[in-house]
Amino acid sequence: NGPSIIVIGPGTQGAGWYGHVAVVENGVATTSNGVMTSNWNWNGDWARLDWVRFYPGPGIHFLWYPGA
Repeated sequence: NGPSIIVIGPGTQGAGWYGHVAVVENGVATTSNGVMTSNWNWNGDWARLDWVRFYPGPGIHFLWYPGA
């Protein structure tokens, strides 16, 4: 696994009406542990960095970095 972006659909796992994107900071080795992400502006907290764990499933997609 290489660097990637997680795309969270609208209303999925706490995302707002527009959905959310975040940087995946650890691999997607097991779905039970989820993936740790760094997030900017999560949950309406503007200009703030938050660390949030998301779990692969419905409404969750990944964009993998080319060549990783």
